[in-house]
Amino acid sequence: MFVLTFLTLTFQSEFFSIPFLSTESLKELFFLRLPYSLSLIIILLAHEMGHFLAARYYGIQVTWPYFIPIPLAPIGTMGAVIRILEPIRNKKQLFDIGIWGPLMSLILSVPCYVIGIYMSSLVPMKV
Repeated sequence: MFVLTFLTLTFQSEFFSIPFLSTESLKELFFLRLPYSLSLIIILLAHEMGHFLAARYYGIQVTWPYFIPIPLAPIGTMGAVIRILEPIRNKKQLFDIGIWGPLMSLILSVPCYVIGIYMSSLVPMKV
């Protein structure tokens, strides 16, 4: 599922045209979209691993992340999910498990945002 999600992120809007593209065009498209798909999959993985590691810290059994590909969506994925296999015992554990996912994705999202801004260029608007 991880590899399939990565591919749907990379080729998100090209699924209908892939059969008509040459091998060279597919390679070019892959490397053109690689920064987007790689950064997003790493942010998703960090988010889920934040929940996963916090739960494991408290001895709560959880599954590994399941990535959910969706080829026709605007971004190529429905995200990822882990299942908590046993009850969380108190509010502190619940808070910590809940907060570590967003914190981990925030820690990686900010550098990705800054790098993306520096890699972008201004294009004049056509009126």
